[in-house]
Amino acid sequence: GLGVARPRVTDAKNNLHFDVSTAHVLPPGSMKFVPSPVEAQMGNAIEVPLAVFGKKAGQDDLVPFARCQRMPLRWSFSEEGIFEIDESYETDFSAISKKACVAVRIRALQVGFTELRAFYETDGIQLSAKVVVAGYKPLKLVSPEEDALVALGSSWNYAFEGGPLPWILDPSKFYQSGQGSKAESVSVRAAGKDVSDNHLLRVVCQGHGQHLFSVKVGNQPSESNMFPASSTASARVTCATPSSLELSPDLPEEYVRSCPWYREKSGRL
Repeated sequence: GLGVARPRVTDAKNNLHFDVSTAHVLPPGSMKFVPSPVEAQMGNAIEVPLAVFGKKAGQDDLVPFARCQRMPLRWSFSEEGIFEIDESYETDFSAISKKACVAVRIRALQVGFTELRAFYETDGIQLSAKVVVAGYKPLKLVSPEEDALVALGSSWNYAFEGGPLPWILDPSKFYQSGQGSKAESVSVRAAGKDVSDNHLLRVVCQGHGQHLFSVKVGNQPSESNMFPASSTASARVTCATPSSLELSPDLPEEYVRSCPWYREKSGRL
């Protein structure tokens, strides 16, 4: 029940060595989610900590509970199917913020945003808290499917899909960047997105050989996403000097076939 307890611990061999503590059992008066990672790659899980506060008799200030994992809390999502709750999880207090008294583990199933909500309703007390969480695909190369062969001085746009989404509450914090293993041999820079919403990376060949480069996607910290996730992926490009040159007309086939020279050369221009 509610009240105050004063546990005393005494040395079994010397009762002059002892200490006394005070434990308050209070009704909850407020709760909120504690800042923590709120983005998860599909298939991965994150622990989201919750702080609950009570009010001591005769005091106006709320005090955080040290433990509240036995409270009859109810969890839900504003959009179902993006995350699922791990019902078997028991709070690991060594792995969460000391400001929290309980945590819930959620696993990302799909790409998108949803609100994780916590509810408490007992003895006429109704409390709630919510936080935005996001699921995203792994970052991977989608085009070209193999290493591109690029002429010196030329460029090629590589397309990557996945990675954290622009944060819905502050999209301006989103970034994508590229970096080559040898800056003097290959220039890499972000080139926005294509029609399929893939991340484009423009690679310019400046030196012979096969070169490794990487792309990084994520969000900068913000008030609603203080511990943002990021993803990286890598690819290769082969830079070489052209050994031959072939020209072909950029015309519809019917125009090419009507050319007299085409017919005289048996189908060749």
